[in-house]
Amino acid sequence: MENLNIKNLEFKIRLLYSVWIVFAIFSVAYVPSLIFIQDDITSTAANVTEHEMLFRLSIIGSFATGVLMIYVSFYLYLLFEKVNKNTARLMLILALMSIPFIGFDVFKIVSLGSEDAGYIYNCLNISRNAQTVAEVFWGLWLFPLGKLVIASNYFPKFLGYALIAACLGYLFGVVIKVVCPDQSYLLFISDTLAFGELVFALWFVFRGLRLEQRFIEGDSGVPIS
Repeated sequence: MENLNIKNLEFKIRLLYSVWIVFAIFSVAYVPSLIFIQDDITSTAANVTEHEMLFRLSIIGSFATGVLMIYVSFYLYLLFEKVNKNTARLMLILALMSIPFIGFDVFKIVSLGSEDAGYIYNCLNISRNAQTVAEVFWGLWLFPLGKLVIASNYFPKFLGYALIAACLGYLFGVVIKVVCPDQSYLLFISDTLAFGELVFALWFVFRGLRLEQRFIEGDSGVPIS
């Protein structure tokens, strides 16, 4: 029965993760890099006009990403609570703390239809700054998740360490964006470290859990010594 419950959780997480990856890459990474140009008000406003449909879709995608984050983190909590309930609870809390900052995407909505380039730029800049704060929690929740992945034996341990590296990458990236945003090579390092989150998500989607080995070793999710 427990095996069936875990298989059910695995199916839900794999499905949600696959959709989340698409929305996140599109709305959080691709479209903003296409439209927003730092310190260039005119070009940014022109890009919004030129790619208005993509811009509108990215707003929807951002809110969808937030909703998916709620469900993915909750189902991960259910998956890992028997490994370490306190760590799983911390993971869930940190994940959910990033959700309110998605509300700042409302500034993207109010920028639509405006012909004032400065107003459009300022609205997008507010949204970007809110995303920078959200990235603190996007990073922090990966640390307990990484510890759970290492302890659970559901996955190869390197994925847990990749998640911990991704946590450090997000936090390092926030510091760089605040202190020295012009240092692109440092941002590249932080982005490379943060890539560990995508590695874990893709592994979960395409490979899933090592349930057979887990149930041979014991019902706790931790190998029997």
